[in-house]
Amino acid sequence: MASNTPTLDSIARKVEDGERLSMDDGLFLYDDSTPLHEIGQLANLVRERINGNVAYYNINTHLNPTNICVYRCNFCAFRADLRDPRGYVMDDEQILARGAEAVDNGCTEIHIVGGLHHQKKFDWYLNLVKILHDAYPQLHLQAWTGVEIN
Repeated sequence: MASNTPTLDSIARKVEDGERLSMDDGLFLYDDSTPLHEIGQLANLVRERINGNVAYYNINTHLNPTNICVYRCNFCAFRADLRDPRGYVMDDEQILARGAEAVDNGCTEIHIVGGLHHQKKFDWYLNLVKILHDAYPQLHLQAWTGVEIN
């Protein structure tokens, strides 16, 4: 693979030879001026070296069982306070309906994320996983982020 950028040429040689990239190489690849399509070609070389010409994917949906959240993150337009009329907490029936909808639409995974509801105990979260797993064992459940678990 040839490039007009000497630094990208040296990175391409390393990738083609299976050499480890340096920190400077990595920083260069993150620069906005580095041609994204050439980075993609290099990434594909590595992917094919490791996995052959095989790719995997899943079809997923998000489940947000509540939007009640104690945090006020600046980037979030999702959250609501406990007494906010926009606030909601799904009951078991609504959660299972979202599971059925996911299966009906060919989903293989449900990604569970939501607000940090200060009145919901750990058992509520365990129940959510249990009822979904019991009803739809074919679905992979990816649940919560580090902040929600902490």
